Amino acid sequence: MKVYVSGPITNVEKCESRFKNAAAYLRNKGHEAINPYTIPAPKKSNGRDDWSYYMRESVKLLAQADQIYMLEGWEDSIGATIEHNLARDINLPIMYEKDDRKYV
Repeated sequence: MKVYVSGPITNVEKCESRFKNAAAYLRNKGHEAINPYTIPAPKKSNGRDDWSYYMRESVKLLAQADQIYMLEGWEDSIGATIEHNLARDINLPIMYEKDDRKYV
């Protein structure tokens, strides 16, 4: 199963390791982890459009997933909230880190 990892990134300390750890955990459970943190930087960056670029790329990845894994704190992230709502609207199963006691 392809599982997309979603959570807060902008202005969050240690978010790279949180995404890496979640992806490793999902792979250990036999899933293919889709980690949006690995999206390459835009070829041309002017700063203000970068967030939009990353969200468009993230939505492309989410569309390939069979499920979404929501990291704690997702509710405080505009991007993760968009991803959560999209997953819900297209009927992807949603798993929450806070409910996954084996990981936490």
